[in-house]
Amino acid sequence: MGRAVSLALLLVALGALVGAFVAAEARRPVGWEAELEKYVEYRDSLSSGTTTAQLVARASQPWNFSRDMSHASFGDSVYYRTDYGYDAGRGGGPRPLPFPPDEVWCVLLQRDRASTTDSVGEITQEVVFSVLDRDMYNADWVIHEGASAPFSPEFMEDLSLVGCDLALEP
Repeated sequence: MGRAVSLALLLVALGALVGAFVAAEARRPVGWEAELEKYVEYRDSLSSGTTTAQLVARASQPWNFSRDMSHASFGDSVYYRTDYGYDAGRGGGPRPLPFPPDEVWCVLLQRDRASTTDSVGEITQEVVFSVLDRDMYNADWVIHEGASAPFSPEFMEDLSLVGCDLALEP
């Protein structure tokens, strides 16, 4: 009898552990690349032309990423409030973005605006940050816009501070 009770308790505990794992996986963020793709698609829908990632670097010191490095935040997080959402304007949930983030990817984007009969195509460069924000209960990826070329010495210092080596020209 005692052995059957022990086995039943073990099975219940194992089931609870598997259930917790499955629930955690369901809340797992989709990834920095998927969030970047949504951002690029959104930005390209606002103007003619295409955007491509030129350089990517994972920040070696993401804890140094600060609010001052972000000009605007983008995402449709159900957890965190962003400046802009992809679908319906202001993005996100009820919580402010937590700082510092757990993970930061620095991406140099090149925008090639299409030529029209009135203007010549224009190529611009911009750095964005794909950031994993996490608090005790939730996690989600958010895009933060950084600076556009020409890059200031202050911005280059910020990139160095978070450990992103994009080898940019000032």
